[in-house]
Amino acid sequence: MTSDLDLQEKEEEVRNEEARRMAFEAALRVIDGDSRPAAVQSVKDEQLELEDASENELIRNDDGSVVHVNDTSDQQPPLSPDKMAQAKAIQKELLKEFW
Repeated sequence: MTSDLDLQEKEEEVRNEEARRMAFEAALRVIDGDSRPAAVQSVKDEQLELEDASENELIRNDDGSVVHVNDTSDQQPPLSPDKMAQAKAIQKELLKEFW
């Protein structure tokens, strides 16, 4: 019984983390000029494509974790503190509205 509850809690934690990641990506797109609904929809569409990808289509890091198709974190300079704060504020709003 306890293991079922633990599993449910872990699954919920994974879903919440995925929603936060997707909302942050959408927030960056909003800052770059996309509308909120369009940014959220494009991120969700990309996530569905990733979930539908076969194992042969996935790109993995050395540790075995999946590299997200839209992950450009290694190609972009770090966000300024102001832009990071703006993105986090938008992320919070997007989570409430779309997830």
